[in-house]
Amino acid sequence: MKLFNQIESALGVLLSFTPILLVIYAAYFSFPQADDFGYAELVTHGDWQTEFIRLYTEWSGRYSAILTGFLSPLAFGKINAYGIVIIGAILGFVLSTLFFAFQIFKDRFAFWQIAIISFVFDSVYLNLMPSQGEGVFWYSGMITYFLPLVWLQLAAGSFVAYFRSKSLLPLISGVLWSLIGLGYNEILTTSLGLTAVIYAFVSQKNGLQLTYKIPVIISLVGMGLLLLAPGNGIRASMFSHNNSLFHHFLYTDLQSIRFSLSWLTNINWWMYFLFFMLVGNFLKLNNKSFEWINRWPVALFFLLPMIYLYVAIFPAYYYMGILGQHRTVNVAFYLILILWAIAGIRIGQTKMNLLPVFPFNYGAMSAIVIIWLSGLTITGNNGFIVEDIKNDRFITYAQIQKNRIQQLEEGKNIVFEPLSDSPCSFHILDLTNDPNHWINQNWKRYFNLNSIRTYEKQ
Repeated sequence: MKLFNQIESALGVLLSFTPILLVIYAAYFSFPQADDFGYAELVTHGDWQTEFIRLYTEWSGRYSAILTGFLSPLAFGKINAYGIVIIGAILGFVLSTLFFAFQIFKDRFAFWQIAIISFVFDSVYLNLMPSQGEGVFWYSGMITYFLPLVWLQLAAGSFVAYFRSKSLLPLISGVLWSLIGLGYNEILTTSLGLTAVIYAFVSQKNGLQLTYKIPVIISLVGMGLLLLAPGNGIRASMFSHNNSLFHHFLYTDLQSIRFSLSWLTNINWWMYFLFFMLVGNFLKLNNKSFEWINRWPVALFFLLPMIYLYVAIFPAYYYMGILGQHRTVNVAFYLILILWAIAGIRIGQTKMNLLPVFPFNYGAMSAIVIIWLSGLTITGNNGFIVEDIKNDRFITYAQIQKNRIQQLEEGKNIVFEPLSDSPCSFHILDLTNDPNHWINQNWKRYFNLNSIRTYEKQ
């Protein structure tokens, strides 16, 4: 029995990739802002090795994020390449997901079917992530919370290849990609480290062989390199802890409930789950089930999402008293989305046959998936992109920014008109009318100006 026929496969690949194309289109019009200029200025006006040591020992243990920040197109004077670099990161994410999915499913599905599975995951993640503007279209946010997923998916795929072949090359690759990916942010690294510890405990308690020792060890090593960096303590001391622990836990709980409900009440969330139930049921009917999924304790599907949300939200309340940025929750959502796919496959692999439950055949189910993918293009985050395209916001925004760059050549004291009707898909931290604001100061140092600000809004 085939999951999709040739026509359905071709249409499924096209439709599952279309939402990604919209994100790529929007990324082309992104423009540097805020921290982007600050990172680049450290390199253009200083020595990158010295700055790396200073930041790692005095500010943050995010060793990979620091180095990648130094590789911004601004560091090479290529502002016009900004959008191209963002597109490269999106394509890297798509290809790394495909690589990971191929290593998992290659002996169970045809390549085009694996592509559909991979693109569906990518499309839903990009569509439902809490903050696409911060997490994808802004270089500083992208390299910290989105780019590490590329390296870790490459690592995961490499480890799967190693476990199958016992070849040295995928093992070395997996270790290398892991150490790079674990050095971007505390949320992802801590979540994976805790997952590794829980996996090891559950494996031992249930009498299962701990076959994946290397990824567990690497996760803990990366966790140590990032969290034990001396700069973390110095940075943490700069924040005041004005609220009680009760306040921190209460608001973390409330935010966790808020984000959970936003996903649980979204039709795309449940269609995604149905899709992976279909995948799991196909595996069972063709005697290709993943037996290890069926041995997972059910409690993990409830415990791990709580851990991921707490790791993403609690530190913000502990150090700052507010959840000022949602790009951190993007990381938790990515891990939860993987768990949701595994849960769907697990249910599909049970003795329950989906065909009697749903009074139609696989062809009809495939048609429903195709209709859903069509709707995915115009809902969620993609709905904002479509709205921006309809109102010409991307093109207008890009032209304004190009005009600003030209205006910078006219003098050392710059006054810009404030942005208006900017793309709602972007999270824009623009210049202010205060020349001493930190964003203005970053522009000033990068472009070697005397001052820069915007007009007062009337």
